[in-house]
Amino acid sequence: SFMRGRMSGGSPHSNKAPELESATLALVIDGAALAIVWEDEALREALLHLGRVCASVLACRVSPKQKAQVVELVRTGVSPEPLTLSIGDGANDVSMIQSSHVGVGISGKEGRQAVNASDFAIAQFRFLERLLLVHGRWNYVRMSKVVLYYYYKNFVLSLTLFIFNFATNWSGTSLYETLLANGYNVILFLPIIFTGAFEQDVSAQMALDAPELYITGRTNMQLNTTKVVITLIEGVLTSVVIVVMAQAGSASYQEGGLFELGTVVYTWLLLIMQWKLWLETNYWTGINQAVWWLHTLGYFGFLFAYSSLLFMSYDFYGVAVQAMSDWAFWLTAVMVVGGSAVLDLALELLRTQLRPNIVDIYAEIDRGYGERTLQASINEQNALGRLKEAFGLRQTVTLHAPTVSQRSTPRGVL
Repeated sequence: SFMRGRMSGGSPHSNKAPELESATLALVIDGAALAIVWEDEALREALLHLGRVCASVLACRVSPKQKAQVVELVRTGVSPEPLTLSIGDGANDVSMIQSSHVGVGISGKEGRQAVNASDFAIAQFRFLERLLLVHGRWNYVRMSKVVLYYYYKNFVLSLTLFIFNFATNWSGTSLYETLLANGYNVILFLPIIFTGAFEQDVSAQMALDAPELYITGRTNMQLNTTKVVITLIEGVLTSVVIVVMAQAGSASYQEGGLFELGTVVYTWLLLIMQWKLWLETNYWTGINQAVWWLHTLGYFGFLFAYSSLLFMSYDFYGVAVQAMSDWAFWLTAVMVVGGSAVLDLALELLRTQLRPNIVDIYAEIDRGYGERTLQASINEQNALGRLKEAFGLRQTVTLHAPTVSQRSTPRGVL
């Protein structure tokens, strides 16, 4: 009756509780009470509403089925649906682990049933902090960059072909030689794979020292509709730069025919994509750099060899060799990539100066740039507090710049 009367003024789908709102509240409920609650839909809604205003909810002496029911209650009762994680070390936790989005099993004395049913396995509960704050967050950042990069590079390729159709009266003529067009993703796939494997926007120590950085994944800050739209707009601007330069220099490649012009534009595309990857990568390893340079230089080697073999393509024979022997080929490549680089750097500068996000702030501190000035600015303007309030977080955490000893951990150590 307390829960019915106390919580009657709210809805489980509301973001705020009407009467109870405190980070110091905790709810303890046992299996017998849960059994009563589950018999009444109104009590289930009241339990969910009360639990959402508490800092912690402890369910003790509950059955495996009840554990799974609590997870399902949160998944189905909260809108939008939250991302849930369950962690357990025994067979009685299997149903709970399987009911959540992410399951973590602890291998221990109670056997490996929980580990076998989970998505991730750890040896001790304390490793959960590093799994979430470091590796989990890094994985989100890596996947976000890979997805947006694939959107960008394929959109620019398609848009240049679309614009070229205006010049061919929609005849379907391709600007690029068949093998080059089909091999676009093959040529560019490996460098981004290594970025997706090794990328780190902040160090592991910074991610542990500033757990509020985990908000980037919880709020989908780096992979959302706005990010995709911005990426596509950047693709449009890049395509405009390529088309303008292609029209300005088309007269220089009339003797070589359509495929020579297509080879030049294709080379611009590849170099721009390599530059974009360089810009988006914050953490470079020896493997990243080796793959990047091998792919960039290997492309020109492939181009020379392919156009030198008559049996490979009669139409493309000698085209790339003739194009690369012209100084205009290299000059225009530098101009187009330089123009794209200036555009990307200008947009990034405006974003970081006018609307920096939490990652930008901590990344600068992590790299040791302007530490005192940045710390003073944050303290004066309370930028982090406003950011957290915008994302619906009630508690404000004061930002402290890490000490030199905290940043001494090598970036490559996992």
